[in-house]
Amino acid sequence: VSFFFFFLVFPFFLGFVCACRFVRGSGLGPLPAQEPSIPIEPPAAPEQSEVAELMDLVRDGAFSAPGYARTTLVRTQKKIGEWQVDLGDVDVVVGEYRPPGYRGNAIDLNGTRSGSIYQAVPVQPGLRYTVKFLAAGKWAGNDNRPRVVTVRLGKQKMTFSIAKPADWSPSAVDWKWYTADLLAQGTQEALRFNSETSRTAAGPMIAAV
Repeated sequence: VSFFFFFLVFPFFLGFVCACRFVRGSGLGPLPAQEPSIPIEPPAAPEQSEVAELMDLVRDGAFSAPGYARTTLVRTQKKIGEWQVDLGDVDVVVGEYRPPGYRGNAIDLNGTRSGSIYQAVPVQPGLRYTVKFLAAGKWAGNDNRPRVVTVRLGKQKMTFSIAKPADWSPSAVDWKWYTADLLAQGTQEALRFNSETSRTAAGPMIAAV
């Protein structure tokens, strides 16, 4: 009977011991060390464009204010439509020297001397604005110096020098497009064009701002 009992019980005992050893070896042993997690930085937000077009902000960029039937001298503290003359004097050029296909007027930034015009435009601080305009030089006599114009937006500025073409004439003025990228610093800035050419009544001309 004892042998028969041992024969029945021993397989169950042996299975229990083996099961205990399997569980103890795989389930209760030390866990492997976890690698430290590396924080993932979120992708940078797309930057806001730094360049904004000034075209829609300028009022009367064609200098087409009524009341000018011929070329007219405008002195300091006077206005040309939305533009204020704040230094020297300028000419509103009507008809002559007009760019091909252009229906507005032009401004000679030298009336009897070098002058300056401006208008206030609303801007956003920290944005860069592109000022696009036509410019050409006007020459008379033997003064063949380059005509120089400076564009300002607040305290920011760019200066352009216009050389006299070899075939220049009042009917072949050689108008060209110029651009100035200027950084706004306030919420309203003065957009200003001024002549850097002194001692002449024929200076740089601008149109189609």
